[in-house]
Amino acid sequence: MHSFWWLLGVLHHVIWVATMLLTVQAMPPPPPIRCDASTGCNLSNSYGIWGDRKDCHVPSAAQPQTEEDLRLAVASQAKTRSRSKW
Repeated sequence: MHSFWWLLGVLHHVIWVATMLLTVQAMPPPPPIRCDASTGCNLSNSYGIWGDRKDCHVPSAAQPQTEEDLRLAVASQAKTRSRSKW
């Protein structure tokens, strides 16, 4: 009787380990901004912000980390009179 419970416990652990190894792991979406020096930047709609879910190609992108970085980015856009979205 002892060997039956031992075998059942081993079988339970084998099935549990196999299940853990074969489960699908969730992955976060790719970064929304991907830039290349030669082609510019692609904004992906990975979070579903706009309705058509298509990527948007832009010449450059800024990701300000501080308020000063934001001011510099806005000043640069105003100086060159280029279009920008915030």
